[in-house]
Amino acid sequence: PPGVIGVLPDQVDAAGRVVAGHRASMTPDNRRIIPVMGRRRRSDVLTQAILASAPDAVVVVDDDGAVVEFNPAAERMFGVRRDTVMGSALHDGMLLPSSPSERAPLDGSYEATATRSDGATFPAEVSTAPVVGVDARLRVLYVRDISERRRAQRAVYDLAAIIESSEDAII
Repeated sequence: PPGVIGVLPDQVDAAGRVVAGHRASMTPDNRRIIPVMGRRRRSDVLTQAILASAPDAVVVVDDDGAVVEFNPAAERMFGVRRDTVMGSALHDGMLLPSSPSERAPLDGSYEATATRSDGATFPAEVSTAPVVGVDARLRVLYVRDISERRRAQRAVYDLAAIIESSEDAII
């Protein structure tokens, strides 16, 4: 918007809006730099809000499987704090298979057995995609606990087996 170009980064609130009464003098340098800084800050705030409110675990790993992002849903799902997993390898101890024969696809979905910090395992659906437009090779993993889905599938299977084996008419 007109007039926003001259605003300095510390004069913008968390939502990226100009704090009333703040204007900077226009120079050739800040005409180019300030709009980028404002958009980047707004983008960072939006990204953090999306990660914080996502119902599924969101884990970002680098090419070596080291965690570079771990959202609050991932903390709850795996029972570990973000700061304890940042930089550590995400492997079969938690989610990703470590055996070469079980390698996760670089792009797509798969099911895995995930492990919580207390050692309990649960079935997980993992969708993964490469991150485009960054210098490092990163992958985003969206992880969903499918325990409830599996229980429901088992109940349907059990009910179908009862019906199939019944000699009585079921209406």
